Amino acid sequence: MQKMKAAVMYGLNDIRVEQVDKAKCDEDGILVKIEAVGLCGSDIRNFSSGVRYGNYPCILGHEQAGTIAEIGPKVKRDFKVGDRVYISPLSKKDSGGDWDPASGGFAEYLALSEWNIENSNILSIPEGLKFEAATLAEPLSAVYACQDAIDVKIGQTVVILGAGPIGCMHSELAKMRGASKVIMIDLAEERLKMALNFGVDNIINGAVLDPVEEVKNLTGGLGANHVICANSTTKAQQQAVFMCARRGIVTLFGGVPKGSLVEIDTNRIHYASMWLYGHAGYSGQENRKAFELICSGQFDAEKYISRIMPLDDINEAIELVKTNKVIKIVFNP
Repeated sequence: MQKMKAAVMYGLNDIRVEQVDKAKCDEDGILVKIEAVGLCGSDIRNFSSGVRYGNYPCILGHEQAGTIAEIGPKVKRDFKVGDRVYISPLSKKDSGGDWDPASGGFAEYLALSEWNIENSNILSIPEGLKFEAATLAEPLSAVYACQDAIDVKIGQTVVILGAGPIGCMHSELAKMRGASKVIMIDLAEERLKMALNFGVDNIINGAVLDPVEEVKNLTGGLGANHVICANSTTKAQQQAVFMCARRGIVTLFGGVPKGSLVEIDTNRIHYASMWLYGHAGYSGQENRKAFELICSGQFDAEKYISRIMPLDDINEAIELVKTNKVIKIVFNP
């Protein structure tokens, strides 16, 4: 049996780069050689808190782009060996956590079956767009879907809690949609300074200042039209309702560790006629629109990538993200 390199998760904080059986191309499927795969905040949360269904060993990785290496004889779509493709996790059946041993993007190869192909978002990467940039279509899709749902629009003030890649994408997209002011809150000064490159107007270091009071000061006491929690802390979710304006919307975008509960002042939500909205995921159409933003150059995905690293260094990359000194890391398996 041929082998391939993969980063295999065996349990909490136990990721090993090793040789596993190579993903196999079915008669009605395709085999993709992974050229680039992004490290997502949810991957890091899974590493430290456990995968959703607790099935081990497994291969994570869902921000992926590559080259078609094999095509099954029964495939009906007009694929060619060598085609450059971006693969949305929407095209991976049971991608919530019920993986087989070779179904994640943290590997040299990814097999997609007939179901994946017929119900997929396998999109062609245009010449001139790097594989690494294409991988950012996945997180951007969720951000795009979120802001479309909550209708961020011209003249509004948006507060974002969390200056990671998702928070920075929220900032840039909010500006593209016409927001007049974007305020970014984080506890890491280095990340806050980097966020200024993504359309942020004001930064607040919540480790030094009271973020609720600072938001009030920056909005004339009114609060923000939108407060987006793009991190994984319960404290941020508690604070968010006090930063929001009357009839504003608080969006819970980042998931917190499993089992964490949040005490929220429901009187504040009630008397301010505030909306509390949870968001995760995106549709195929939203995925394609986000991908088009990157392909067209309207959204410069490359500037989010702080480091490109070999898959062998995945554990080092995880620790590097935790230092808050990078925005996004992408692997070349």
